[in-house]
Amino acid sequence: MTLVPPPFMWGCTSCLLLYAGVLREARVGDGAVRAQLTLAAHLVDDHPEDIPPPHGAGCRVCPGYASAPDPARVARPWAEHRVREHFLPERTARRW
Repeated sequence: MTLVPPPFMWGCTSCLLLYAGVLREARVGDGAVRAQLTLAAHLVDDHPEDIPPPHGAGCRVCPGYASAPDPARVARPWAEHRVREHFLPERTARRW
């Protein structure tokens, strides 16, 4: 199943190209994780207003970030974790 990205991503050429790379790597390459990380970084850098709030129940990653002793140190990786829900199925996005 392919997740349809939210509308804001359709209006951004970089989002579309990076998302196409995620789909391509998922089918034929071994760079799927790298492609996902690149798209997540773009979303955090260029679309900060679209970063979802922390996940609630069912996310095994967010509680660790929420309890980090230095919130500034984990802010970016936590945001990159949360934006993955824009282009990955929830179960996959919350895995890492």
